[in-house]
Amino acid sequence: MALIRRWWLSLPVLVALVALVTLLPPRVPSADRVWFGLVYVAGAEVYGGASPSPYRRDVQEAVRVQETAVEQAGLSDSVLAAAHGARALRSSDGAVTVVYEAPLSADSARFWLDAASRELALYPSPGTRGMPLVVALFANPTRAGGKRIASWTVRELVDQAETSNACIVLVDLFNKPDWMRAASYVAHDASGRPVTRWLGACALYARFGSPGAMVGRWSVGDATFWYRWYPLTSQLVDARRVVRRRQLQPTIGPDDLPWWAARWLAVGCVRGAAQACLRATGLDTWGQLPYSAFMTIPPERVLAFLLASSTPQQFAALWRSPLKPDAALANAYQTPAATLVRDALRHWYEVPPAGGPHVDATAAVTGAGWAVLALLLALLAGRRWRAAA
Repeated sequence: MALIRRWWLSLPVLVALVALVTLLPPRVPSADRVWFGLVYVAGAEVYGGASPSPYRRDVQEAVRVQETAVEQAGLSDSVLAAAHGARALRSSDGAVTVVYEAPLSADSARFWLDAASRELALYPSPGTRGMPLVVALFANPTRAGGKRIASWTVRELVDQAETSNACIVLVDLFNKPDWMRAASYVAHDASGRPVTRWLGACALYARFGSPGAMVGRWSVGDATFWYRWYPLTSQLVDARRVVRRRQLQPTIGPDDLPWWAARWLAVGCVRGAAQACLRATGLDTWGQLPYSAFMTIPPERVLAFLLASSTPQQFAALWRSPLKPDAALANAYQTPAATLVRDALRHWYEVPPAGGPHVDATAAVTGAGWAVLALLLALLAGRRWRAAA
């Protein structure tokens, strides 16, 4: 009996070894194999692929970052030089400058200047002038040998703002699909006049100046994360009115993985869990992890709500604070940061009902029936086994 049991226990191992030898025959060891403890892992070229150097990806990313910085620095210098030339228009208060190129006419540039000025006017002012705002309108189809600039509509050169003492917004007016055209980021005020939806971080720079280093890292970080599916200006407008709040489902879905059941963070926050609020908005990990690595609620939601519900002086105290973001929030508003985040999220999201999943009577009865049937089958099988023994 013992020999039969050992045979059945050994059979799966033998089958696995046969499959291993058949599917993965011995090959010449590669130079790119790496030890991980006691496991010898082969490079991808063993299986027909190309395995890069362990550090190649890091080097490529560093090169990409440097190339982007050089490109943005060159764009910033050329835009600022053009802002002092003949193809530059300024708003009456001097807060906004528009730079344009042929074939765009001065009248068309004036249209965009007025629309952008009305957008900036939506943001409250603390009474002092912030950083100059320069909007560059790209319209020349022959630029870069006839190639389109890139697959973007609006870009903000926030990383260059400090050195340039100006926040620059690049607007691509080339022909694009309808949903990507610059005109699709235009709304109208109560009088019917056009108002752009181009500004994000640059609107805050223009109103409140440069942020504190730690607050800026939390709220802005890499400005590419602000890209415009839901511009900050639109969020500010919605924060000032009653909106249809979204429902938060306290379930774990495929989009939540592997980020620690992201939906539960927002659910816990709107229900009053302080740590969930800090974690959902990145306020507890901003200094240790990459920007937005575990952030499930974008900081713009909180910023828009604070702009709409507090005084400009309070927001300026937050924006310019040298403290950590959570401490800066608490100090500027004399309220715990988690409470401010919770109040902001409750403007956008409904508080889900407490308790576990709810089922109707039919589902409950059906489930109980299947449980009883399973028990009966188990009892029957147990009796037959005892009889055979």
